[in-house]
Amino acid sequence: MCTVTVIPLGDGIRMACNRDESPLRPAALPPRVLTWGTRRGLAPLDPLSGGTWIGVNDAALVGTLLNIYDAPRIGVPPAQKRSRGIILPLLLACASLDKAMDLASGLDANDFADFRLVLADRRRIASVRCARHRLDVGAIESINGPMLFTSSGLGDAVVDPPRRALFGEMLRPPADLVSAQDAYHRHAWPDRLHLSVCMRRPEARTMSLTVIQTDAAQARMRYHAAPPDQPAAWTEDCFSSFS
Repeated sequence: MCTVTVIPLGDGIRMACNRDESPLRPAALPPRVLTWGTRRGLAPLDPLSGGTWIGVNDAALVGTLLNIYDAPRIGVPPAQKRSRGIILPLLLACASLDKAMDLASGLDANDFADFRLVLADRRRIASVRCARHRLDVGAIESINGPMLFTSSGLGDAVVDPPRRALFGEMLRPPADLVSAQDAYHRHAWPDRLHLSVCMRRPEARTMSLTVIQTDAAQARMRYHAAPPDQPAAWTEDCFSSFS
């Protein structure tokens, strides 16, 4: 369960991700420099799987992973053969978006619970949808404006319309896209917390916000280890240059 936005920013992009999880789940480990194949990167880590839901490598390749809920999740999710947390480390070992998408197209949809994968470089974006044991690989396209991806255990069709309408209102030109993106990820409707971008309900809540910003020379990751509408110290890491 997540809400992810991407905005074009000069010669790079800015990706922000609210991570929604059970409050009973162990807190994620803050971002650190990791090695994936021959690439280095930045990512927070899930302490249960050792994997991650968002990261960036030293080739300016950015990725995130969202769950898919075509229907409301009821009870305990079915067991899966492999953790989805291993997918991004596998793909962030690649040197380009094209190579990562080629590798993603070979994933076995039977190995994982449903997910949506979003990969981007400084100017382009693509997604992969894995649902009902089927893998659908999207085309690589230019990032020409703000983009939104979101999911919820309530059912994606329940939360997408109100969150998307708010996204269109808050990031409508001539808005300052960076400020509007930050405000969007902090937003909560007091009377609809379960549907909010910064959401809260008994069994789940927004637990963190991760922001990745790239340009021609570097990538910067900022991590807020608390709901984004609450004060918390930011953990910050960056690459000074790309290879």
